[in-house]
Amino acid sequence: AQKHDLWFHARDVPGSHVVLRRPGPTSQPSRHALETVASIAAHYSGARHAGLAPVQYTERKYVVKPRGVPAGAVRLLREDVLLVEPRLP
Repeated sequence: AQKHDLWFHARDVPGSHVVLRRPGPTSQPSRHALETVASIAAHYSGARHAGLAPVQYTERKYVVKPRGVPAGAVRLLREDVLLVEPRLP
């Protein structure tokens, strides 16, 4: 992912992350696109069977892997959260 692409992950549960590619750092995806990608991230997580799931997202440049943490663990320097229904489009 490029540093300006958006990175999504269901909050506080194991699961896959999803990347929404953006053509440039100033392009803004629609609210519908954000919610669709967040729903996909929630679907492929431990929150799959929840009615609603919080999904955190941020630009990839704000996702860091601290030294010494287990594989797959990251820290977000900034984040926004969407509450979505876990599902595929």
